[in-house]
Amino acid sequence: MKGRFTPVLLVIIDVRNMDGTVSHTFKSFDFFPLERLAEEPDHLVDLGSDQTSLHNPFLGGYYPVGLTIEQSNIMMTKEPNKFKALVQESLRRQIAAIDKLCARGMYFWDYGNAFLVECQRAGASVLRENAPDDKTFRYPSYMQDIMGWDLIG
Repeated sequence: MKGRFTPVLLVIIDVRNMDGTVSHTFKSFDFFPLERLAEEPDHLVDLGSDQTSLHNPFLGGYYPVGLTIEQSNIMMTKEPNKFKALVQESLRRQIAAIDKLCARGMYFWDYGNAFLVECQRAGASVLRENAPDDKTFRYPSYMQDIMGWDLIG
């Protein structure tokens, strides 16, 4: 293990080894914890959700990996096409990490589907197998999770 995320990983591993529970919220724009978790060979995270404000992804609702808030704020106004490309690249990276973690057993839901919609717009494959339309995502929204796929989806 290496990097800034290592202390958080060590806490997660210690708690899992004790059969305990821990909840972490990550608020950062200069590292990508999901990708780091996906690199680990062990199943370390049971639940995951995206809480970003993707209803307005290119004007402050989502900040791409590798840029500070200040750099992002400048780029989104001075170089909006470049900023959009970086946001979409980050979304593809984020959903790829989520897919790896879910394949190991993490349960993921999208708080309101804006995340999955924007991942789809960025070119990521996010639909359920044999989806009847372009809005039937493989991960549930918050309401689908509570109410059930058949009632909402």
